[in-house]
Amino acid sequence: MSVTPQDKTFLLGVGAQKCGTTWLYDYLDSHPAAKMGFIKEYHIFDGIHIPECGVFYERARDRVAQINRIKQPEKYEQAKLWLSFYEDTENYFEFFLKLSKSDPMTQLVGDISPSYSGLSPDIFRTIRSNLIERGFRVRVVFLMRDPVERLWSAVRMGRRKTKRQPSNPGLVFKQTEAQQIMEVATQPKFELRGRYDRTIAALQEVFEPEELYFALYEEMFTPASAQALTTFLNIPHVTPDFDQISNASPKKEALSDDAQAFVVDHYKDTYLATARLSGAEKLRELWPSFHLYEHRHETGPM
Repeated sequence: MSVTPQDKTFLLGVGAQKCGTTWLYDYLDSHPAAKMGFIKEYHIFDGIHIPECGVFYERARDRVAQINRIKQPEKYEQAKLWLSFYEDTENYFEFFLKLSKSDPMTQLVGDISPSYSGLSPDIFRTIRSNLIERGFRVRVVFLMRDPVERLWSAVRMGRRKTKRQPSNPGLVFKQTEAQQIMEVATQPKFELRGRYDRTIAALQEVFEPEELYFALYEEMFTPASAQALTTFLNIPHVTPDFDQISNASPKKEALSDDAQAFVVDHYKDTYLATARLSGAEKLRELWPSFHLYEHRHETGPM
């Protein structure tokens, strides 16, 4: 059965980092009704509009320069196409429109770039209008995780990647994970990926309620959540592999009370906004650090 144009959905995955976006991409990339293109994270709008993400634009330029176009013609053409999205975002929207029409069975295309969570309402508004003009049904997914656990996972991932760098064989970190968490928690590049309160507000200002899907990482790896997601995306349900968790970062150290308190205090607005959205009772059950938040920041009804 073919899919009519009005059945085409564009998924805009806006984060958050270390909240299951790679697992979501892997699931959709293997789904028979979805085409995600040639990369998981296109990083176009953050690369253009968020200073801390300008490195992605630079990487696109470097990739074109570094690939041997004779020996790797397909990768070279993909790199040129990726760079063209930065040079003119019309190319980005037209690429996905063409991709959606490339197979009559395709119902979903999309871009899952976690640092889109830092985009402003004006940029979200531009993205939405361009997609709607091309006939897409727009669907936005924002996944959230206990802020302490999310930041801790991001730090562990960064440390793991650094140790693998050829220029740093056997690198030994002078800081503990707890010390590093307190150092990076307030840095803009980490804040833009973890201030759920700002992202929620920006999304709700621009998108219609039926276009938004907010979910908690801690409960997404269940049959019920997977069914809810595929219903939201208007694609047939295919049972995911819940045992395959991508980019997992094993814990090797205990996290100090001071580090947890630091994150809770700095991200108190994030806890409040998420509790209002998802319910305090649910966060008490799923987020270990929410109890610390409530202890340190007495709040009224949410």
